[in-house]
Amino acid sequence: MSGVNNPYAYPYVAVGATSSTTLTAPGGYVHRAVVVVTTATEGAAVLADGGTTLFALPADVGKGVYNIELNTRVGGNLVATCSQNASMTLVGLFTANP
Repeated sequence: MSGVNNPYAYPYVAVGATSSTTLTAPGGYVHRAVVVVTTATEGAAVLADGGTTLFALPADVGKGVYNIELNTRVGGNLVATCSQNASMTLVGLFTANP
């Protein structure tokens, strides 16, 4: 325990099903992505940093909650894309956040 009374909290951005979100984030930090897949048949999710794929959850991954630790600096704009049965929450420090 550090003795600092400061809660563990990063800003987050929610990406809904069947959508794509672009974040202006050069120099930012992605802590993690939490992907929720609601059916067992299709729930793909992709996160890319300026054209480089950081992760791609395949469509046949199955129903569930997937916590993907990234802990990485962002070099370009982040593009998060979810299919029909998946949603994503990105957690981190983005330059677009206040």
